[in-house]
Formats: sequence, C-alpha cells, structure tokens
Amino acid sequence: GGGKWLALHGTNSILVFTEEGLVDTPDDRPDVMEMLGTQFKAHPPIEPFPVEVVNRDHELTRGIEDFEVVDELYLSNTTAPIDTLMQTTFEGEATGFVAADWEKTSVPILYTRDIGKGRIVYNTLGHCRGHYDLPGMVDFYPHKEMCAWNYDVYYDLLRRSIAWAMKDD
Repeated sequence: GGGKWLALHGTNSILVFTEEGLVDTPDDRPDVMEMLGTQFKAHPPIEPFPVEVVNRDHELTRGIEDFEVVDELYLSNTTAPIDTLMQTTFEGEATGFVAADWEKTSVPILYTRDIGKGRIVYNTLGHCRGHYDLPGMVDFYPHKEMCAWNYDVYYDLLRRSIAWAMKDD
C-alpha cells in the first residue's frame, strides 16, 4: 500500500447546526481526522491574515515568500503528528461556533503528514462560494467568495501539490 493524498480546504470538517444556532464540529470520524492529522473546529470571519513559510527548503514551499491572503482561517485541533510548512497565528473569537474562544495559537496552513507507507499534503486555504452553493439554506447567495482563489500564490501551491502527489517517491 501507500500513496499520496492531496487534501484541500474543507476536507477535515464535519459540521452540525445546533438548535441554538451555533455550528458544532462533532468527533464523528476520529479515524479520518487522525489520518488527516487535524480536525476543523471553527473559523473567524473571512478577513486578511499573514501566512508565514516556516519550511523554506521543502519542494512545496521552496522560493515562496511569506504573504497575506483573504480567506477562511481554519482553526483545528491537531490529531496526529504533522509537518507544518506554512502557518499563521490566531487569537480571538470565531463567532457562531461552539468552539468560539481561541487563545493565541499557531495555525497550520499547509502541512504534510506521513501515515504508514502513505503521505498527505493538506492546504487549508481555498474557501469559495458561488451564488447557488447553499441549496436548502438560501436560493441565492448575493456575494461570490473567491478568497485564496484570487491569489497567484494559491495556484502555485496547487500546482506544486498536484505534482508532489503524482510523483513516486
């Protein structure tokens, strides 16, 4: 066995909407979250945040400088060992989530994880919502949200991640 998995924004999230109107993130698939290395818990409002490249020698990040991006910042619990390649720091509130209050913490943005004979790369950036992406909630969402998809560095990371995932080690 073995192989590689390219995980993108949303892969580590299970959402449940509570009667109180909050978003909860139950631990319904601990096997999947352990495999991925993180489990989504909340996000603050979409806004700009800095991304720091912490491993400049990795093939996925070599030559990429620190940057700022407007996106949904995924606040997660780490469920297994990961190798963080890019990160940011967050402290504050994720309004609307059960896990709303966050002390200052490092937040992985791009990371790899070795699991058995396999490997995962997870890019937490990439929130996107079109006008018709919320069926059952609203018929028409008025504002398209492209977030990281508006940045050249995001496409560069996607291309590198696809090439990494396709390459035999």
